[in-house]
Amino acid sequence: MNDPHEHYNICYDNDVYHKVQIAVLQNIYGESSGVSEDELLASKPVNTILNTIIDTALEISGMKHPQSAIRQLILLVLQHNLSDETIQAIADHLRLFEKLGDNHTNDFIVTIAAIRHANSAEPVLSEAIRSASEIHSRQGHGAYHLLTAAHTLTQAATILLKEGQGGYLDEKLTRGMKHLEIAQKEMSS
Repeated sequence: MNDPHEHYNICYDNDVYHKVQIAVLQNIYGESSGVSEDELLASKPVNTILNTIIDTALEISGMKHPQSAIRQLILLVLQHNLSDETIQAIADHLRLFEKLGDNHTNDFIVTIAAIRHANSAEPVLSEAIRSASEIHSRQGHGAYHLLTAAHTLTQAATILLKEGQGGYLDEKLTRGMKHLEIAQKEMSS
């Protein structure tokens, strides 16, 4: 079966998709908002997420998408801070469209996890950098530059996972590498 639409239609399960709709609604608006489910489904944030889920399922089914639908979905999940339960509901839906050997759904889940972990490390690294900057020794200067490199390279990894290659990624990599070089010189002198 080479037709992406046919693959999508054969694999589609309305019950699983409805669970996704409910999970997204509850995640965005909570349990009771006093507005009908149909109105909430038509709201811009919910509609955008659900349409991107459909685009991603079509992409997994083999349809070419001008921009990576799965990357757009990852960004929406992060932007709206969707819960792990909602992410799992989306993953269960997307998994229906995978062919044997595909890793799209697992990559979706672990990419979100990697970005979230990297983002949660940023404040800790910033505090460590601030502390290390106050150490008046060669080891302190080296530690400062190593921590700054780790922070900058963590930011680069996040950019890579969110956006792919680009100018800002190159800038972060260059800055991180400079801090590594400075740290190496501090430690070898």
